[in-house]
Amino acid sequence: MDKIWNIPEIQLIPLAEVHEPRPVLLITCPADWERVRARLRLPLVNTLQPIAARLEHWETLMELLGDLHAEVVYAVGNALAIDTARYLAEEYSLPLVCIPTALDTDAFLTHTVNIQEDGCVRTMPGVPAQRVVVDFEIVATAPAERRARGLSNVLSLATAAWDWKLAEQRGKNLPGKGFNQYLYDQTQAILHGATECAPAAGRGDPDGLKQLLDCLCLEVQLRNQAGHDRLAKGSEHYFAYAAQNLPEVGLEWQEFIGQGILLAAEWQGQDRTRLEGALRAAGILVDRVRAPEIAQLKKSLPGYCKQHKLDYGIAHEI
Repeated sequence: MDKIWNIPEIQLIPLAEVHEPRPVLLITCPADWERVRARLRLPLVNTLQPIAARLEHWETLMELLGDLHAEVVYAVGNALAIDTARYLAEEYSLPLVCIPTALDTDAFLTHTVNIQEDGCVRTMPGVPAQRVVVDFEIVATAPAERRARGLSNVLSLATAAWDWKLAEQRGKNLPGKGFNQYLYDQTQAILHGATECAPAAGRGDPDGLKQLLDCLCLEVQLRNQAGHDRLAKGSEHYFAYAAQNLPEVGLEWQEFIGQGILLAAEWQGQDRTRLEGALRAAGILVDRVRAPEIAQLKKSLPGYCKQHKLDYGIAHEI
């Protein structure tokens, strides 16, 4: 590791106070844009509404854009909008501004792009946001199942860090990803803050949402300090990656992380009571996949992890 990334500047202001003079390429989805368009005045020259986090889809969007006259890319909304905007900002060498409409992801804080590929998710480098704007009034009125779903990114520390320690014991950590006790200890402190704020964040309480934002920032910066995602992405994510391929479910992988945390904790022999209580208090659905499909995924997960060369965890052993 020859560089430690930082999280972006975050402005906690009403969207009406955003003043942008540069021509804007907007990446959003209809529902999110409808919620903010009356408050957020941007000099738009292009608007794109992506439908998938796939390279071929993004390349098609670039073809549709043709000659681009924007000077900045704005991502307004969820992880799909943010990943798409980050990829396009990198391709066009433009600055990126992220405006999450819910605290349903940590993507607005990272410098990487998540891409769906071959039934799994691959992470590639991207550009960090030049700034992030969070309007807590907008976040508080987000749909209940999305409002605080980013808590699952933070609670993934509970099972991913456990996997990290297991991999060290098994001699399976890759070079540059060796276990670090003091970083592990930090995950436990962040988990305490996340479980503490879950009920308030789930209700849309401003203090609860601010504490959840703090925990998201700490989780991402801890990954930046480590130089890898090993302590924050483990078997709970692998379950989510695999679950997105179930034809009868039809949801994005991010929506399965909460259930993945509880299953991974069970496979690891952890007490999942605190984690389940926090997830449910935050309004995160933890029963997306039914028991027969869970059994099917559990049986195939070790092979799936090996096929996609995922970092070692309990999912390799179940």
